[in-house]
Formats: sequence, structure tokens, C-alpha cells
Amino acid sequence: MTKKGHDRTRSYLQDDGADLFKLVAGAWTDQAFVTLSDLNGTNGEHELVTVARIVAHAPIALVLRQVDLVTRLLRRAEALGKASGDLVGQALLPTNYGVFTVWSGERPTKYVQERDEARRVAGQLPHGSIESRFYSSLADAIESRLNFTQSRPEPRYDGRDW
Repeated sequence: MTKKGHDRTRSYLQDDGADLFKLVAGAWTDQAFVTLSDLNGTNGEHELVTVARIVAHAPIALVLRQVDLVTRLLRRAEALGKASGDLVGQALLPTNYGVFTVWSGERPTKYVQERDEARRVAGQLPHGSIESRFYSSLADAIESRLNFTQSRPEPRYDGRDW
């Protein structure tokens, strides 16, 4: 774990921990999440943010399957205070969107399914809980990504052949 300072303004340095874990763990498997569950025994805000940033690099489908890990992480952060819970929740939001291509007017079905699954998970969790709010935010983030791809204007043909 990286811990550089005690103020939130320097938390960006913990991205190095996420990159290092990604290099060591290799492919995202359930075993990688078991390892993170062991790391989840930490109690400091910086350690929790580091674990959250590591999880944020995982594919969304895996985050949707690891509700217990996400719940423990968020609740432990919320026990430190509302600001810590919000910070860890923001750090958990995905950073692995990458690039996806679709034909004009189509919606990528994988992201639609992940958005729907995030909403379903949020609906099964206690209403108003930090984990329910996280999965709702995850669904909203996926929805805004989908809307961004759909709201782009169609390129117009201007007569050029190149």
C-alpha cells in the first residue's frame, strides 16, 4: 500500500498502488478479489482509497459480482466519516472504460446489461445505504457514458472522397 501524507489532496499518489496490483495480479479473476479482501483488513482512509482504486480498474461485470467486497469496503470507509465514505465511493467508480465502437444509432448491449445489473443490485440492497448509493451511482455513470455516445451528432457527408 502506498501512503504519502495524511491529507486528501495527495491521495492521487495511491494510483501507483492500483497500477502495481494490476501488474502483479494480471488478469482480473475471483482470486484477485480474494487477495483484495485480505487487503481490506486495513482501516485507514488512504488504505481504503487505494483498495477502491484497485477495484475501480476491474471490469464492471466483476465489480457487480463482488457486492460483498464493495459493501465491506464502503461501510468501513463510512465508519471513518461521511466524507471518507464519499471519497471511497468516488474512487470505486470505474476507470476502465476504454474505447468501444458501435454503428450509428446502436447502443452497446454489454454496457446496457451492466447498467441494468447495477440498478438491480442497488434495488436489492438496503435503501439509502452507502452500497446502494454506490451501485446507483455506477448505473448512472454507465448511463451517462451511453448517452454521451448517443448524443454525438452524426457526421455529415461533405462531398469529399477521402
